Amino acid sequence: MRTSSVALTALAEYTECDIRACLNTLQFLNKKKEMLNVLDISSQVIGRKDTSKSVFDIWKEIFQKRRLKGVRKSIDDCRSSFNEFTSLHSLVSNCGNYDLILDGIHENILQLNYHDPVMKKTVKCLHNLEISDILHQYVMRTQKMSLQVYQPAISIAIHGVVSQVEKPNIQWPKSFHRYRTSLIHKVEALHTWHNKITPCISRHISTKSFVADLVSPLLHILSPPTLR
Repeated sequence: MRTSSVALTALAEYTECDIRACLNTLQFLNKKKEMLNVLDISSQVIGRKDTSKSVFDIWKEIFQKRRLKGVRKSIDDCRSSFNEFTSLHSLVSNCGNYDLILDGIHENILQLNYHDPVMKKTVKCLHNLEISDILHQYVMRTQKMSLQVYQPAISIAIHGVVSQVEKPNIQWPKSFHRYRTSLIHKVEALHTWHNKITPCISRHISTKSFVADLVSPLLHILSPPTLR
């Protein structure tokens, strides 16, 4: 069986360098006396390993750009970009936990060493994250879950802006957990204070009305502005 180096490279990339899948595919095509077709390789590959990936792998794919090899440069750039788009879209869609993926992007994006002297790329990425938040809030409010299909495109857009060849140092997102812990602590402190008020006063003041109407004047009394 004869084939080109371009086809072999495409096969290795499609199977993610799984030697067993490559050999099984080549043996299968040899028995059928068929050639390895670069344009239709997805239908020819057999015996692929389990491609399920963790959320860390997804963040890595979003932040890291695949290094182009010499052989791959001979392939049409448009087709390569399409394959990269399809692969990343499939990863994010199969995960389904869009909130966690975008939380990880939000916390790790500023740790990347991408060239952005006028903050144009950063603003663009934050704008995409804002769109994701607005879309998520609308979906939760209206329960139109079908709109979630647009979430992977936001991750792909961010990938196109900040992805680098260097391996990123990815951390698990913790800001939401810290925010939730702090909120619970403050709410408990507020309820404790409210319970210590005498009943004749507390029955006229709820915790929500206290926060909305009394906190600002109280802080103004406790910490008055300077006279300068």
